[in-house]
Amino acid sequence: MIACIEHPENNLVNWPARYGAEDQPHAPLHQAKSQPGELRKLEKAFFKLYRTQNDEESFSDFVAIFGKRYPLLAYLFFLKDRSKY
Repeated sequence: MIACIEHPENNLVNWPARYGAEDQPHAPLHQAKSQPGELRKLEKAFFKLYRTQNDEESFSDFVAIFGKRYPLLAYLFFLKDRSKY
C-alpha cells in the first residue's frame, strides 16, 4: 500500500515528506512496519475494506487509524471501486 500511495504518478494523495515523515497522511503505514500489533490492525482494516461490503465500518476504521485525512481515505475507497467513489 505504501508503494501504491508513493507511486510517482499518484497525484491524488499529497504524500511527500516536506514537513517530516510524521506529517505524511500515510505515516501510520510506515510506523506499523516496526510494530506488529499495529501492522495486524492495518491488515485487518485493509482486508475488511477490499474483501467485504461493509464500507461504513471500514471508513470508521480508517478514520481511527489515519485521522480525518480525507484525500487518503478517498484514495483508498477509489481503489476499491472507482465507479462508486
